[in-house]
Amino acid sequence: MPFFNIAKNSPISALEKEFQKLPKEGKLYRHPASNLVIEHKGDLGCIYGQEKYWSKLADLTKSHTAPESVKLLDIGAYIGDSVWYFLVNRKITNNVISVEPDPRNIELFQKNWEGDKRVELIQAAVVGDNRKTVNLYLGRTYSGANTLQPLKGRKYIEVPAIHYLELFDRNPQILKGVMAGAEYQIDWKKLPDSVQTIGLEISHIHSSWIELGRKLDQDLLNMGFHHVVAPKHRPTHFAEWNYSIWTRLKEH
Repeated sequence: MPFFNIAKNSPISALEKEFQKLPKEGKLYRHPASNLVIEHKGDLGCIYGQEKYWSKLADLTKSHTAPESVKLLDIGAYIGDSVWYFLVNRKITNNVISVEPDPRNIELFQKNWEGDKRVELIQAAVVGDNRKTVNLYLGRTYSGANTLQPLKGRKYIEVPAIHYLELFDRNPQILKGVMAGAEYQIDWKKLPDSVQTIGLEISHIHSSWIELGRKLDQDLLNMGFHHVVAPKHRPTHFAEWNYSIWTRLKEH
C-alpha cells in the first residue's frame, strides 16, 4: 500500500516514487483514513509542498555541517513522517528530538521509530507557561490538525505539557514546527544561536493571529534570518495556515 495516495501531477509525486523504492519493512505505519489525500500526506504535505526549498537547504546544511553534528527539533512530529525525510531521505542529521502530544499519533510514531537510537520522542504539547498538562483539541477528520486553542465543537483530551525553553536548551540546528497556534506562545527572541534553519506552519485560525504572525516573522528577520519561503499573512483558500521557511545559512 503506498504511503501517499495522491494525483500523479502532485508536487510530491516524485518523492512518493522514491519512498516506494524502500523495502516493505522500511515503510512507515500510518493511520487508515477516509480522506486519503490529507491523512496520507501528514507532515510531509508541509515539507514536500516546499520540497524544492527544503532540498536546497538540506544540501546547504550538509555543506556547512556534518550530519552527526546536526540536531533536528521536530515540534508536532505526527507519526514521524518528517523524521523519515530528514533522517533517511536527505540524511542531514543523525539526531532528532521529536515532540508530539496526540496518543494516536504517538502509537504509530513508536512503531515507526522505536529502537532507533537516533530518534528521541517527547510525548507532550509545547507551551509558554508553567502548566504541566493542557487540553488538546482534536481535529475532526485528521489527527494532524489538533490545537491547544479551544474551538467550538471540538473534542479534547488532556495531555502532558513542556515549556519551549526546555527544548531550546537542547540547542538544535534545525527547527521544524507544526504547532497549530502554539508558535505564538513562544518568545522567538529567546531562540538559541545554534538554530540555523526554521520551518513553521503559521496558523491563522483566529483573525487576531495575523498580526502575531507578522511579529513572529519580523522577530526572526531581526535576528539575522532571511526568507526561503516568506509567510503569507492571511488565511489560504483551503485552510487557515501557510508554511514558511527561514534560514541563517549562506551559500559558500
